[in-house]
Amino acid sequence: MKDDEVAQALRVAWKIPGLYRKAEAGYLYRLARRRGTLVEIGVWMGRTTSLLLQAAGVWGARVVSIDPFGPMPNGHAQASAERWRANLRGVGLTPPRLLEMDSDQAAADWADEIALLFIDGDHARAGVASDLEKWTPFVKVGGVVALHDMFYPSITGVCLAVAEWWTAERDEAGRPRWQLIGLRDFTIAFRRVL
Repeated sequence: MKDDEVAQALRVAWKIPGLYRKAEAGYLYRLARRRGTLVEIGVWMGRTTSLLLQAAGVWGARVVSIDPFGPMPNGHAQASAERWRANLRGVGLTPPRLLEMDSDQAAADWADEIALLFIDGDHARAGVASDLEKWTPFVKVGGVVALHDMFYPSITGVCLAVAEWWTAERDEAGRPRWQLIGLRDFTIAFRRVL
């Protein structure tokens, strides 16, 4: 993969409002550049969706986005499915399949194998723990789970839930099911090994 490919993906993504930083955006793009199904929990205005869509285009992967479009914390602008779609179309991308519901509801009916799971939805400890519990079993061996806002100073729920999940994710022989593969800014990623 060439640096200009990543730079182009970032140029497109930065035309959409978002809180995602460039270093972690490039990292997410690289993680998402794979075959299979890419699932995004939490879309807000569509910046990260645009990264996933562009990466998916390289290998013909499929993107599925999940968001109930509830109120945003800290006074951030309220998103909607219509605004999200308009933002993506505005940069020349076709919006992917959207499950406009909370991630628990979406997981209850999910049956497909996942190549990349990106979690950036409910940032409370219980919400992140639930997303990890319900969604990571669908990630195939060799697949990746990435989470945003790890170690973000005012958001402790992600860090606590991830630490508990990773500690508990062992097979019957005590071997870890997941390998830490990196951290860029506030995005952490793990590859499934078992």
